Amino acid sequence: LLGVLLSGIQMLPALELLSMSSRRDHLSFEWVSQYSLVPESLFTILAPDLLGSDVGVTYWGRWNLWEMSCYMGAVGFGLMLLSLATSRRKLLWAACIPGGILLLFALGDHGPLLRFCYTFLPGFDLFRVPARFLAPASLFAALLAGMGVDALLETSARVQSLDKMWQEDEIDQTRRRLLLPMILLIAFAVGPLAIGGSLLVGLSGMTDSWVRFMNWILSIAPNERLYFLNKTITTDFILEAMREAGFTLLLSGLFVGAALLATLLARQGSKAMVITALL
Repeated sequence: LLGVLLSGIQMLPALELLSMSSRRDHLSFEWVSQYSLVPESLFTILAPDLLGSDVGVTYWGRWNLWEMSCYMGAVGFGLMLLSLATSRRKLLWAACIPGGILLLFALGDHGPLLRFCYTFLPGFDLFRVPARFLAPASLFAALLAGMGVDALLETSARVQSLDKMWQEDEIDQTRRRLLLPMILLIAFAVGPLAIGGSLLVGLSGMTDSWVRFMNWILSIAPNERLYFLNKTITTDFILEAMREAGFTLLLSGLFVGAALLATLLARQGSKAMVITALL
């Protein structure tokens, strides 16, 4: 009841506005699902400029850049991996479950939830741009990243404490807990570094793969490509997009590498150096 009363300051004016709005009638699912988060935008979790940035290369993905960008920080992404691989607390599920549900909502008609809610839940036929569910989802992503930092600091403090007591077996056991996240971090650091470097130097095989990837992305739902409805994609534009994608992948690999460095330092029990590496 208290929540309903507190929300009234926003809901009552919205209901009054709705009576004068074009949205007062039942809206089609096609309209509601406009600006759903498109699957290829999930790549921008690590590489924010992969589909263009409007600073260097014009955004060439679907809909628009600001609604489709999933980037929450490459270091933060690395810390999320750490929390998923090391944490056993109930708080992990409290972050993962609502965060995952919000991500499914953001996918809109590319996921299973929007159609169900549009059909059965009142109010879901009044609003569009499902991708904006990314905003509350980012809060749970930040919580997971914070849990990753906590795991590193706890590990470094425990290793330091056990080292003083000459507990080598327990130190090894504590360090083994970080092996899986280290493998994941190495994969997400080396992969973008290798691909980004190959795109930047223009290796022939990688260039051909990039052209095929870009043509495939551009062939999907061209009516949703607001920036390119009447624009011809030239060879120069493809090469510029490839270089920008290579640069953003290279940077993301380096930043994930910072999370990897912090993990290595945590294994050595260097708490101050862990904080320095993350900063």
